[in-house]
Amino acid sequence: MSNTLKTTTSSYRPLFIVLACILASHCTQSSRARTSPSTMVRNIEEENVRYLLEGPPVLSESIQGTIGRLPCNVTPPILEDRVALVIWFKVGLKTPIYSVDTRDSNFSDGTHWSDETYRDRLSFSVEGRSGTLAIKKTRQEDTGEYRCRVDFQKSPTRNSKVNLTVITPPESIIILDSKGATIKDYKLGPYNEGAVINITCVVVGGRPQPKVTWWSGNKEIDQSSHPLSDRRVGNILTLGKLTRENLHMQLTCQAANNNLTMPITSTVTLDLNLRPLIVKLDGENRPLSADHSYQLHCNVIGSRPAPTITWWKGSTPMKNTHEVANPDGNMTTSILTFTPTIDDRGKFLSCRAEQSMIPESGMEDGWKLDIYHIPVVSLELGTNSINSTFREGIDVFFECNIKSNPWVYKVSWRHNGNILENNLAEGIIVANQSLVLQNVSRARAGIYTCVGSNREGDGESNPVHLDIRFAPVCRPGQRFAYSSGRHEMVKIACEIEANPMEATYIWKFNATLGETIDIPASLIAVDRGRSIAHYTPMTENDYGTLLCWASNEIGDQSEPCVYTVTPAGEPDPLVNCTLLNQTSTGFQIECIEGFDGGLQQDFIMEVYVNGTTRHPKIYKSKTPYFEVRGLVPGAGYNVFLVAHNTKGRSNATILQVYTLKDPEKQTVVITYKKGDFQTSPRFYEHSTITSILTTQIYNSTITKTITNKNLSLAYAPVIEDIRPFIGILGGIVVGIFVVALVIVIIVRMRGSSGRDRNNYSHPSTVGSGRGNNNNGSLSIGTLHNGQSIQDIRIGRDTCHVTSSLDSIDKNPDIIPQDGRDDDEEWTTKGHNRAYATAALAEQNAVITSSTYDHLMPTYAVVDKKSAANHLQQLQQQQLQQQQQQQPPPHGQYIHYNALIPVSKMGGYA
Repeated sequence: MSNTLKTTTSSYRPLFIVLACILASHCTQSSRARTSPSTMVRNIEEENVRYLLEGPPVLSESIQGTIGRLPCNVTPPILEDRVALVIWFKVGLKTPIYSVDTRDSNFSDGTHWSDETYRDRLSFSVEGRSGTLAIKKTRQEDTGEYRCRVDFQKSPTRNSKVNLTVITPPESIIILDSKGATIKDYKLGPYNEGAVINITCVVVGGRPQPKVTWWSGNKEIDQSSHPLSDRRVGNILTLGKLTRENLHMQLTCQAANNNLTMPITSTVTLDLNLRPLIVKLDGENRPLSADHSYQLHCNVIGSRPAPTITWWKGSTPMKNTHEVANPDGNMTTSILTFTPTIDDRGKFLSCRAEQSMIPESGMEDGWKLDIYHIPVVSLELGTNSINSTFREGIDVFFECNIKSNPWVYKVSWRHNGNILENNLAEGIIVANQSLVLQNVSRARAGIYTCVGSNREGDGESNPVHLDIRFAPVCRPGQRFAYSSGRHEMVKIACEIEANPMEATYIWKFNATLGETIDIPASLIAVDRGRSIAHYTPMTENDYGTLLCWASNEIGDQSEPCVYTVTPAGEPDPLVNCTLLNQTSTGFQIECIEGFDGGLQQDFIMEVYVNGTTRHPKIYKSKTPYFEVRGLVPGAGYNVFLVAHNTKGRSNATILQVYTLKDPEKQTVVITYKKGDFQTSPRFYEHSTITSILTTQIYNSTITKTITNKNLSLAYAPVIEDIRPFIGILGGIVVGIFVVALVIVIIVRMRGSSGRDRNNYSHPSTVGSGRGNNNNGSLSIGTLHNGQSIQDIRIGRDTCHVTSSLDSIDKNPDIIPQDGRDDDEEWTTKGHNRAYATAALAEQNAVITSSTYDHLMPTYAVVDKKSAANHLQQLQQQQLQQQQQQQPPPHGQYIHYNALIPVSKMGGYA
């Protein structure tokens, strides 16, 4: 109860201060008055009445829903004075609506109070010499007169009046036609010219009532608005005798009741029906070219809606037209697609337009056609020629008939498409529209035309074929050289040119100088204007030249056709074979072909695996290019390339090709059973853990992969459960390290004793003939650290690593890829378990008690001579160390790649 009373008292404290200041007429920081509420209300009403009689108020307007602003002058009359209190009253209310107490501070930090009726809609701010009371979200009930009272600390109190008007703008506009129907789409009409129309504009809503006016563009044409009801105001516009100028006239109805907001408007557009004013063919009347397509445009202006447009050629209506209207609809263009002919010359072409809604409104425009065309030319032989077939040596006469508009400026002649020029030396006489050929030969046979040229183009006549008959001659460009083996028949074709082509043939063999032998008729066949001789050389003397003569009704062939027959043989081998695009599974080979032996040849490639002669891959090609796929990576192949024709095969071209190796992997598998992890019973269920250590051979990088089969945790282990396992694992690691250290010490001690005995040679040779011979080859029976081959074999047999010796033999750092040591090749049968180098053998011994992570040796390539020299240097160093009685240092590993066996090349090698 006490809290409620305290809150109520504090909320009304500003009001008590305001009322006290009003009664005292002057408020200071130290003076406070006490007055009864009835007295305070009476004083406020008296002040309102007294100040209403004083000067006119300040006018203020606000749109409903926006902010209303009431100005108040708060500038003190004297410079030393300041504002103490600002109080706002609304005339008609008995209590203030807002106050600002600035006696103890400025306006921003002063005490602001607002009547609960207005809640948080009132705020007061000062800018410069004027203060403003802002009313948010104004309402109609906020309309009225307000009084602002300003109390200064020294100067008299100042009162000012403000008249606030809250305006409600008009809501909507409705435009009706003369029938009272609402105009849709803001389009009025269409109306015919001369019609009278009435348009009514009705405005709904607005306080005070708005003023309704009609506008045309920026010009006001009617302002006679009148109220229709409390919420409606109307204005009727009358337009009489519509003219063409009223087309697309925009009529705007405008309603406004204040100067703060834009007036609301509604605009309609007037549409009219109009008759055509102009019909005009676009362009000038100019000649048209026959058989050319034209688009002729007829423009009709001033007709609305689009008129009906038709085209006429004489009395014949024309089709193939379409119309295009301008966006404003005042001009319509009709387009005629017209292809004139020679017969259209002199006819009248017209365009006619009419408005169907307006009687007798048709208009037209037209041209008289002038048609240009290319010359129409016809060619015929002279009157002395009965047909177009002539023998060589006579004269031929041509005549060219021309019809042209405009007339031709040139006449030309063509023979087989080539222009003929006047040439008396060759017997060609050109005389405008005539052509004479004197003493014609077979070269003058062919197609003749005459061409007339004018500004429209070239008109070519009908072709006339001039047929010149002549005796046979040998056709150029045919095959004159043939190849054949003994007792092998060859077909030799004798091809001629003759007119007529029907001919008889004679074949002869030119045996010796001046002596010929007739070819029997039984060996001669005639096929489509050519003769084919079936000739079979039997002996060496049957090779030489064959002669062919032909005869027709015109005469005999003067010069025979000569054909040469030479012996045929096997093709030459392929040369310059190049290996291309070598991959791990295939390769490509391209060669240059040799002489084909006089016959058509093809090419064969056979691919054998090194050391075998069975199951080859065979490829055939018309060109010496082969592509092989599907081979084994890292393998060697023998490639045999031959050329082949009907006579046989060429000698083989042999290549040795190796496919590239794929990266190989060596794997160590370590399996742990469930019993190995008894320290934490919740660690793994169904626990079979396989750890795979993978060594990538080519790039010498090691990756570790853990494969867990059905590893499902019963629940997440905690630190206390893992600690015992970590201790066991640390013990295992320490034990492995100690064992490895002991093995390394033993190996070094054995190496030192071996070097003291200079045990670098083996008592027996390895293989057959592999001792320390005179040719510089090196035999290795004992390694540099004193271990023999037998010792290494024993150590290797005790190794439990699953990495086999075969995978080591495949190491590209050890195995030679070229296999060039032909004189020292080994065979793997007698050395199944031989090690490539001494260093690799020692590495294998160490691997038995270590992992691949500890040894990653790099293998160098050393030839036999340098290996022997290096071995001799090491022996000298050991002797010096023994004399100094110092333990010998661990020498550098010696690695040999010349000891790897390679297989002999099999097959055709």
